This record gives sequence, C-alpha cells and structure tokens, in this order.
Amino acid sequence: MTMIRTAMALAAAVTAPFTAAAQSPRANSETLNIQQYAGTTGNLHAMVAASKGFCDKYNFKCELKIINSGSLGMQALVGKTLDVAQTSVDLTAGAINAGADVTIVGVSLPNSIWTLSARADVARPNKDKPYPANMVDYKGMKIG
Repeated sequence: MTMIRTAMALAAAVTAPFTAAAQSPRANSETLNIQQYAGTTGNLHAMVAASKGFCDKYNFKCELKIINSGSLGMQALVGKTLDVAQTSVDLTAGAINAGADVTIVGVSLPNSIWTLSARADVARPNKDKPYPANMVDYKGMKIG
C-alpha cells in the first residue's frame, strides 16, 4: 500500500509543473529550459516529460540543460537562462530572502538526500550510536 501511495505522490509531483501549461497552451516555438544533473535521474520527472512527449502535448518544447550544481542552477534561473532549476530548499529560500524573483513550485524528492561525511581517519567514538547521539563526535570540528 505504501508503494502505491508513493507512486501516486510521484505521479502528482511529475504532473504538477505542467498543470499551468495544460490550462493555457503555449506557442509552439516556446522552450522550457530545465536544469539536469549529468549522469543522474534526480530530475527524472523532467526526463520523462521530455522523452514521452508531455511537453509537446501542451505545445512547448522541454530542453534539459546540464548544470551540475544547485548554486549554478539558481544563478542560471535568476539570470533567466533556465526556467526550472532543481536546487535545495535552503538555497532557494536564501535566494528569495536576498531578493530573487523565484518561487518553490514543488519538490522532486520526498526526503533530504544530503549527507554529512567524514574521512576514515576522523575519530568517531559514537559512530555506532543512532542520531543524534552520534553527532557529539563532530563538536568543535570544522564542517564544510
């Protein structure tokens, strides 16, 4: 049952960016430039929309643009080189807070995929403990 709900949520997420286009078809010559990360399926909804003709169905062309950084994607979005960027919520919120005229339309992943990674030589005596107890090992360290 959870798999069905997940599939339904994914279907809703895939179609959400295209509902405005369904309500008001665009001119055939208009192109929607969408950020894509090389070698990943993180932006799978855009890949499917472009390859299966969903964009054509609503009279516009989808072009996936390879930009392998959320920060660079946001810069391209603000600079109007992209129409859709796939970035983190905190990056987008920061851009909005700084005055960028962008909007969070939706999310493509249900959970955060970011990780906190450490080299093998970093002492982590609490690494086998669950979060948040294992975070004590990072106290006083430089992160970033």
